[in-house]
Amino acid sequence: MSPYHHLKALAEQFPDTWKLIDTFRMEQDNIPDWPDWCLLPKSAWQAIVAKEYNVSQLATRQIKEASYLAAIAAWRYEQGIYRFKRDVYKKLIHDSKKNKLNPRIFYQLPEWSIYIKTPHLTWNNVPLAGFWCHLEWDMHKKIPILKLMLNTFTLQEISLPLDARVLNNIYKPHTSNYKSVKDINYHSTLFAMVCLVYCICKCSASIGNKGKHPEKTQPRLFKGMFKLFPAAQPTLWHIDSAAAT
Repeated sequence: MSPYHHLKALAEQFPDTWKLIDTFRMEQDNIPDWPDWCLLPKSAWQAIVAKEYNVSQLATRQIKEASYLAAIAAWRYEQGIYRFKRDVYKKLIHDSKKNKLNPRIFYQLPEWSIYIKTPHLTWNNVPLAGFWCHLEWDMHKKIPILKLMLNTFTLQEISLPLDARVLNNIYKPHTSNYKSVKDINYHSTLFAMVCLVYCICKCSASIGNKGKHPEKTQPRLFKGMFKLFPAAQPTLWHIDSAAAT
């Protein structure tokens, strides 16, 4: 499914989500604070799903749905779709291994959630159409997490702590601190995805044309309430070698 069709399906399943997102963000002063780079913390997305189902405790399936919502509902506001030219992949991965990744760069993610097309990657031996990426704040553990939601034959979530040792050892299966991915091919694909996100975070000001660049949607006052208004349609951002340098 395309990212837009995933968004449409979730909107039909959880119709009150958009109102609840605005409500949670308006009530931020009354609940434990979270960083500005995070649209909503993990617990808020789970609370939204609980309200939609009218339950006090989520089942395992519903917890997964909350993670889908965190990636895809957040993407609704800008709907940025990023596509890299094929010749950029190899250079990005080589440079990232050589120069190392700085975890703080990921805080520069230009939109609340981005979607990256990956026509040259596979996951679990099937084509990987693309993936969403957003930053999550775990209010209980007080740690930032890089979240990837893979769009393959099914949705699959990967969580990576923003830790230099973890990020820079993903491509080394035998030394990586990230233990839930065992196979070397998985490590290679995972590191490629992280490198693509890293590049977007570093060069977002160089992406775009005619003075238009990807940026986070900001709330506007509407009928006495600050609301986030979604993009009318997806925007495709092309990234070539010049933008990636």
